[in-house]
Amino acid sequence: MPEKPILDYINSYNLDVRSIEDAVSRHGKDALDKICQASYNIPEQFDQDIIKTIVKSFDIAPYDCYSILQNIAAKFPDRAPELLAIYLEFFGKYPKDALEEFYYLCVNDKEILNRDLLDAMLKNASAERFRVIREYAEHCGVSIANAGHPGPLLSDNWYDDGAVNI
Repeated sequence: MPEKPILDYINSYNLDVRSIEDAVSRHGKDALDKICQASYNIPEQFDQDIIKTIVKSFDIAPYDCYSILQNIAAKFPDRAPELLAIYLEFFGKYPKDALEEFYYLCVNDKEILNRDLLDAMLKNASAERFRVIREYAEHCGVSIANAGHPGPLLSDNWYDDGAVNI
């Protein structure tokens, strides 16, 4: 039963829960934070049923849910397409949380980055587009040019110099 090690992990924080759903319903974001930590430490325990429970919890703590998906996708690249599709499904609903987690994806797990995620980031980055693009460039080694002119990195003429190979 894959849920038991996760429950043991989160109950070590004195949450005293009997299921992941119980944890989330009784402890909300605090439980999802502990579940997120478990996803980093024991990702092999996160089967499809547990992922479904996590998906139902997006409204409670979207950042933690994005982190859980990323942690598991990074450890199990064969599961990455399915998990990142869920990430994309919620990107538009919680763009700020998605963009914050996207930064860590670029830093720690860039090998699972795909074109769809990059496109979603660009589409939703309007509020923080300079920060997101700058950090993406810095941590993923992508050069973004502005037609060779000084001035803001993201003017109306900004473009990808071809270094993005996704």
